[in-house]
Amino acid sequence: MGQFGLDRRLFILKFGVTFTLVSLIGVFWYVQVIKRERYLGLSQDNRIRRVWIPAPRGKILDRHGLVMVDNRPSFDVAIEYEAIKRKKVPLNFLAASLGTTPDRIEQVTRSYHGPAYLSVPIERDVNMDLLTQVEEARFKMPWVTVEENPVRAYLLGDCASSILGYVGAINRQEYETLKDRGYHWLDVIGRTGVENSCESYLRGESGGMQIEVDSRGYREQILSIKRPVRGRDVYLTLDMKIQQTLEEILREKRAVGIVMNPNTGEILAAVSRPGFDLNVFIKPDLKEEALKLFKDPNRPLMNRVFQGSYAPGSIFKLVVASAGLDTGVMNETSLVHCSGSVKIGGSTFRCWKELGHGEVTLEEAIRYSCNVFFYQLGLNLGPERMAKYAKKFGFGEPTGLDVGGDRAGVIPSPLWKRQKLHEGWFRGDTANFAIGQGFVSVTPLQMAVMVSTLANGGKLFSPSLVKKVVLPDGRTLIEMGPKEKGSLGLSTSVLSLIKKGMWEVVNEGDGTGRAARLDSVEISGKTGTVQVVQHDQMIKNGWFVSFAPSQNPKYVLVLLVEGVESGGHDVAPLAKEIYERIL
Repeated sequence: MGQFGLDRRLFILKFGVTFTLVSLIGVFWYVQVIKRERYLGLSQDNRIRRVWIPAPRGKILDRHGLVMVDNRPSFDVAIEYEAIKRKKVPLNFLAASLGTTPDRIEQVTRSYHGPAYLSVPIERDVNMDLLTQVEEARFKMPWVTVEENPVRAYLLGDCASSILGYVGAINRQEYETLKDRGYHWLDVIGRTGVENSCESYLRGESGGMQIEVDSRGYREQILSIKRPVRGRDVYLTLDMKIQQTLEEILREKRAVGIVMNPNTGEILAAVSRPGFDLNVFIKPDLKEEALKLFKDPNRPLMNRVFQGSYAPGSIFKLVVASAGLDTGVMNETSLVHCSGSVKIGGSTFRCWKELGHGEVTLEEAIRYSCNVFFYQLGLNLGPERMAKYAKKFGFGEPTGLDVGGDRAGVIPSPLWKRQKLHEGWFRGDTANFAIGQGFVSVTPLQMAVMVSTLANGGKLFSPSLVKKVVLPDGRTLIEMGPKEKGSLGLSTSVLSLIKKGMWEVVNEGDGTGRAARLDSVEISGKTGTVQVVQHDQMIKNGWFVSFAPSQNPKYVLVLLVEGVESGGHDVAPLAKEIYERIL
């Protein structure tokens, strides 16, 4: 080989070595200078874990500070999502350690919708035996973590269940909507009741920490920490002594009970039966029980107090009587003869008393609950005027309840029937309307508002359930007060006559509500009975509405019991028992 060939080869070798060194220096400079922050971050990500710390929700308390809903510690077993993605997790071993199946673990991880660097909870709220077992096996499973979380504790079981409501985990769609408002994918959110309506107060502010781990994933040190902030406490207007009295008396029934302060609109008790234990929505081992509630034909999950829609029956006669007196269609001396039935538009409309009540005044018609009297009064008034006065009392629209969620009910009219049913209005519709049957429907809450308005002299209050909201440090954030919507505009003489009739219902020997009479305290009330179809069977719903004491009302009590003989026979005695215990 000549000198030229040797020099050429040496040149190529030198050039190659130089090019390689320059390239390495260039790459090193690119990594260390240009991409330093990125690769430093990747390096740190391998040894730094970001741990979410959930915030406890605020407590829910009654008006006297009795805690009804609190938090308790629970422990979840979770797996690092990155380990799952890289298939580092031996599912069979993990499933055996957790007492579950590989299929269940895969199902849970498939439904995961959080960031890749977080852990996926596999088993929630585990017992101490399983927790000990997992901790003992963690040297073989460094990607398994045990996380402490606060969970809801419903301290009174099924007491006020439909009012308090329950929480549930955020689903994928909700997370996409709520993440910009500070929600974490593992957060819970109020689903129903006060838990839902007061969500903005009850939810806290999540915390978090950064921890450094070793090559096996074990914690070495905490780098930074942000403490969670507990949610605000919500004090309700409920009085648990009164609430539990109603719960006990109505427990075995399909029923609704409300106690309201007529002078403020505060709800002191609200019972919807059948109820349910709120804890079934919290404990993982009770999921089957929760599913049964959704399928139960008795609909225990429905809040009958705010959302139940019922024909008011003879209770509505109080509205019609007010309209008749205020318009001058009838007065206190007007008489109607009740023979037990009356012909209207070719049909026979009957009174509940087969042989009739004879000549009756309006006051007596309230006491006896005479249908024939109110058929005639309703026909004289007409449907439009009855609807007008019904709306004065708050029927036909939501009550303005501070937590919302109540239904409007239906106050019919010829226009309503034409628009909804595409049918004309008949005189028989007017007669049925006058005794609270036919198309008219109301909620028990609306009934309580109506009776409160009569009891307090004509002031219409929006009902309230929240008394105050208190910060974690004990300072009051919001103090609620009575919210007066307006006045009935009825004269004192009209109101006095209506209330006198209600007094006679209970305190006269022939009043329909005499079974509610107390010797110690005077009660004023009104009975109602409505025949309805339920589950393809004809049943009767019984009403009894009242206020006490009659001269200086402190409480309004509304009771509705499904499947009874009558309001006077079956429901009035329950009111007596309640008043005996709360007055």
